Amino acid sequence: MQGSGAAAVEKAMQGWDELANNPDSMAELMESFNDPEVKAKAREMINDPEYMKAAKKKLEEMQRKAQGAGLLDKNGQPLPGAATQAAGANPAAAALMQQMLKAQQMTQQAQGMAQAAYGGGGQQYV
Repeated sequence: MQGSGAAAVEKAMQGWDELANNPDSMAELMESFNDPEVKAKAREMINDPEYMKAAKKKLEEMQRKAQGAGLLDKNGQPLPGAATQAAGANPAAAALMQQMLKAQQMTQQAQGMAQAAYGGGGQQYV
């Protein structure tokens, strides 16, 4: 894999940072996940042990930083008020998070409607 390991993880993180500063690009990004080439590249990255090792290391680093900033508890779960605190530091990221939460809510509502329509029972998402 070209750009494997830590360098590839850093490049991916830079891409997410750029996206956080340009929330209008979220729809384009989400659409790209349907591209067969993007899916193939994602599979390649997931199957690259060096990349995954570097990604896990980066995730642990980010979690330590978030815990140090009082955003996550010892189990890695968000603390009350963490989103508000983080939003104050990066308004563009807050806007991106708002879009993601809205999309998640819409998905949950659609799942609830589908369950209700087909008599699936179980938990309703509304």
